[in-house]
Amino acid sequence: MEKNDIEEKNEISLLDIKRKAQNEQEAQNDNSKQKKFKILNYTSKDSSINKHETEFIVYFCFLCGNNCLISEININKLPTRKVDNSIIYPILKFVNKKFHKTQNKKIAIKRENGIELQYRIVCSECEAPIGYTTTLNNDDPYLYYYDYSLVTDPMKSKLFLDL
Repeated sequence: MEKNDIEEKNEISLLDIKRKAQNEQEAQNDNSKQKKFKILNYTSKDSSINKHETEFIVYFCFLCGNNCLISEININKLPTRKVDNSIIYPILKFVNKKFHKTQNKKIAIKRENGIELQYRIVCSECEAPIGYTTTLNNDDPYLYYYDYSLVTDPMKSKLFLDL
């Protein structure tokens, strides 16, 4: 019986030795290799969402400097009417937010081809005319802004230039 016990101890001992040697080798391999890790610092500039976003341009009243329009398109690149050089703004085509108001009073303008009916678009602060539309309801796909009426810097408005 003693021989069996000794043989069992030797077998277990040999197994323990192999496990211990394997664990030591794995530990040594882990220590010799530098562990790889990746630091991720995401900011709004790194985000893939920003790659699809467009910059919005804020337009101010030429007279008082009040915010009148926020648009994703530069209005100076839009086509103009030949009749009065007004900027043709397609409100359904571009993302925009309007901060002006439309007057209910109809204005008749005499043109070469006849009479044109307009509803004035005015600044919500100083009520200076900044453009017009042809209908009061929202079915007109265009707004017409006077070429001088909107500025991108409120400090370039007449109010601040006169100071």
